[in-house]
Order: sequence, then C-alpha cells, then structure tokens
Amino acid sequence: MRGQHIVKLIHENEYNIGEREFTVYQYVFIVDGKSTYINTIGLDTDETTALDTTALETIKDNRNMIVYCCLRSPSNEFDIDVTDEFRKFAYYYKDEDEKCKFKYAIKHIFSNVLGEDYENYDVHIFVNDDDFTEKVYKIEDANEVCIKRLIGRDSESQLVM
Repeated sequence: MRGQHIVKLIHENEYNIGEREFTVYQYVFIVDGKSTYINTIGLDTDETTALDTTALETIKDNRNMIVYCCLRSPSNEFDIDVTDEFRKFAYYYKDEDEKCKFKYAIKHIFSNVLGEDYENYDVHIFVNDDDFTEKVYKIEDANEVCIKRLIGRDSESQLVM
C-alpha cells in the first residue's frame, strides 16, 4: 500500500432478522486523500468487528468484481442502483462463513436505500468477467447464500433465474 492511510469507524447500524441480531460497522479507508467505504458485519451485539487492515488492498480489488448491481421492483417498474452500497461489502466477496450471507448485506442496503420490505425484489448483479455476466436472484431465495457464491463464476445455482 503506497502513501499514508487512515482507517476509521464512522457508523454502526443495528438490525435483526427474526431472532438474529447483528450490527453493520461502516468504515472509511483513506489513502492519499481518496476515500473508500467498507462495511463489516458483527453477529453478536457485544462483538465489534475490527477491519483487518492487512486485507485493504484486496478489498479494493474485490470492489471491482461488481460492475453494476440493482434491485428490481416486483412489478418491474423500476430499478434501484445499489452498486456502491453492494461494493461496500467487498470484505465478504471471498469468504463463506455466516457473516458472509447475503441476508445481512441486503437488510442493510434496503434500510439505507428504500427503508421498506425487500422480499419480493430481485437483485441483478453484473460481474466483471469476460462476458459481463448478469446474475439475477430472487432476494428471498438468495438470503442464506454467501455473497461469494452469488458473484462467483462457479455459481450455477438454482437461484439464478
């Protein structure tokens, strides 16, 4: 990593899905005056998830795995661009533990973008591969899937519409 860098926790949002409580920690990572925002997920209310600063360059590279991401309304009337919000979860693009499940990221994204129920929406993800592959998922079907599987090249899942 070149130049001076600063990592700072800027906000915490607490949520619950059923009985499961979790917190999204929002960080800003500043290198040479350029800011990158990164979200981490804490699954226990007394757990603070520290950002592994040794992975910051990888996180920045991971963000480029997503070209475009949008939420499509149930009636297909409109799309909501959530690319920047989804890229903030780049910390989880390579792992497969409980924290990496799509449901935590999408709950936070919807709360910040729409503030409403998201179960009937579809998510469209355009991946930065040779074909700019579009992957389409019904959110309620993708909730228990790790983000890595949703954007990966090996995700020939039944979830893809």
